[in-house]
Amino acid sequence: MWRKHRRCLLLVILFMTLVLVFLIVKDIHIDSTTDRRRFLEENGMLRATIKPEFNKAVFVTGFNTETQRVVHLDLKGAPPRLSYLKVLLPALAAHGCDTLLIEYEDMFPYTGKIVNISARNSYTIKEVRELLTQAHDLGLEVIPLVQTFGHLEHVLKLKDWSHLREVPPYPQAICPSNPDSFLLIQEMISQVMAFHVGARYIHIGADEVFHLGICPLCVRSNINPTHLFINHVLKIAQYITEKYPNVKPIIWDDMMRSWSKETLKNSKLSDTIEPMVWVYSRNVFETLRYPQWRTYLDVFPKLWVAGAFKGASKPTSVFPDLMTRYENQRSWLGAFKTLNDKSHPQIVGYVLTGWSRHDHFSVLCEILPASLPSLFLNLAVIKEPDSEKSILLKKWGKALSCASTQAANLDALPDVPEFLWYCSFPGSDLFKLLIQLSILKSNVATIEKTITQNQGWMTDYNVRHNFTSPWRIIEDYTRLRVFPTLNNLNIIRKNITTTMNKYFDFYSTNEFLQQKVLPLQNTLLNLSKTLDRLIVKTTWPRRPLS
Repeated sequence: MWRKHRRCLLLVILFMTLVLVFLIVKDIHIDSTTDRRRFLEENGMLRATIKPEFNKAVFVTGFNTETQRVVHLDLKGAPPRLSYLKVLLPALAAHGCDTLLIEYEDMFPYTGKIVNISARNSYTIKEVRELLTQAHDLGLEVIPLVQTFGHLEHVLKLKDWSHLREVPPYPQAICPSNPDSFLLIQEMISQVMAFHVGARYIHIGADEVFHLGICPLCVRSNINPTHLFINHVLKIAQYITEKYPNVKPIIWDDMMRSWSKETLKNSKLSDTIEPMVWVYSRNVFETLRYPQWRTYLDVFPKLWVAGAFKGASKPTSVFPDLMTRYENQRSWLGAFKTLNDKSHPQIVGYVLTGWSRHDHFSVLCEILPASLPSLFLNLAVIKEPDSEKSILLKKWGKALSCASTQAANLDALPDVPEFLWYCSFPGSDLFKLLIQLSILKSNVATIEKTITQNQGWMTDYNVRHNFTSPWRIIEDYTRLRVFPTLNNLNIIRKNITTTMNKYFDFYSTNEFLQQKVLPLQNTLLNLSKTLDRLIVKTTWPRRPLS
């Protein structure tokens, strides 16, 4: 009898267990691979490292046709002539861009007590007004970007404002505890906003605040770095919303990435600002941890996201890495698949950032004409993300006025696809000269390495002891075409100067030549001087050499 009752009891327990499992699974709704991954990640069992795949389901709540397609103009490096922008902006408007994020930095024509913040070759008041008028006439919304925390090198480098540095030797970040910091920021914002009457947004930066909570004022405040950041951003945001009630502040997100959901909620930032989440890698969730993305989705009612079309690889690059830039946008589009219900925030805008320098002190990086193929490709990607690759290629070629894109392969893009040689987009003449310059740069590197390292007659040892075979090094110079290469560099320097001057001012052209052409010429000239010194010697000492 007991055995019979025990069997019945076991059956009841088994049945109850099955019911409980069914209810749990039903409640969790793990009905797809994406949901299973999300459940595991949210419960600390898995970190998102698998690249999210793109599909046609990307047009969902949050990211859709209402999302603004934004192009970032970073004017702190090789700012284009207004005449070039007047040709470029209509092309951007015609191919998917509806908003400009303009980062003036020291190119804005500040006046009065902060006039020295402006570069000596900054845009004039008239030029800024013309630029904004044309943008308005084209239906392009303009969002000004004014750095207010980190990346204030253009201000803090100056003696007038050096006392506001968080760390005296480093002009990167401003001290949030110094009352004069806020007065300076107020004045900068006020002058910029005077040109942007009717703007709905202002971007106040706040990214990469590398130095925070270090200066004596901040230490004495006894406030931790996180809350120093929160207080500073809230103070600026409050100033903006009080003075410009219809303007919403935007900040970069990176300083918040390590915060817990509780810290983010308690900060009240979601009530005052909208974050712009920037990730420039091929796999968004390798840079931005998936749980943090989920935190943003839960805390903020509205988000902006940013990929990059240029300036996000090496600080010295001439051309963008096309494959990385393309996959960066594809990865972001895959990330939007997590926006699958109405409770998730709206993606207000998708920004294609285009950095001209990695910071104020860095050299020029991927000037605009060299980067337009990347810009128009990625505009096409985010404008119609469900397009087939063949259609995307046609739209890309049309935007660049190319003869054909048949040879292009979106699964294996080189930095400079061959078909781009047969395109005629604004600045394509300079683009082609930069291709030639890149070839010459490779030739110079080969020449230098071959002569000074691979061959055995003009190494550091040979030069130091003035001990070599003149015939051997003359043979190397002849075979490697050193002097014809130097002549070609002289020619391309003249051609780049003439062509760049159509798109940029004298100072930007001169800076580019000093950074990209002059070092190549100097390399060959120095080798030639060494050659001249070595070949005049006609007798040599007995070994050993001293």
